[in-house]
Amino acid sequence: MKRILIAIAMLGMTGAAFAGDGNFASCFYGSGNRSMGADLTAASYDRTQGIAVSAGKVAVGGAPGRVEITGVATGRSGGDIDGTINLWLSIFRFKRPDGTVNHVAGWNIMLALKPGQTAAETANAFASYINAGTRPYRAAVAADGLSAMLVITYSEK
Repeated sequence: MKRILIAIAMLGMTGAAFAGDGNFASCFYGSGNRSMGADLTAASYDRTQGIAVSAGKVAVGGAPGRVEITGVATGRSGGDIDGTINLWLSIFRFKRPDGTVNHVAGWNIMLALKPGQTAAETANAFASYINAGTRPYRAAVAADGLSAMLVITYSEK
């Protein structure tokens, strides 16, 4: 136990950044922050509109997260979770080049769907919510027929 605590203390002194999942291997300051970022997960609680994550990491200075939404929503009829669709961005930390540690809060976004709401309308609702927020994420939508792709990037602007 003592060796583990010493190793963790040494990681902190050598400039390690660490993710919420505890994976220290690829998080050293010298290796860049491309692997650092929020894990992106999603779930649909609607009977007819689905959501799938095709790129599950919104990386700092790297690749965006991607979510595909398909189908037309049945919608929400009561106060329960049925008829909703959710996105989660995990908490993470990374070390900036100037040595400061940036703590990025997680984000749980739930949308109540309307009956007949298309995939493009759902993706646009997520993008509007994300872009209006104060968190360091931006979103764009590409829609085609019954499916829509939501692309989420990390941006501190």
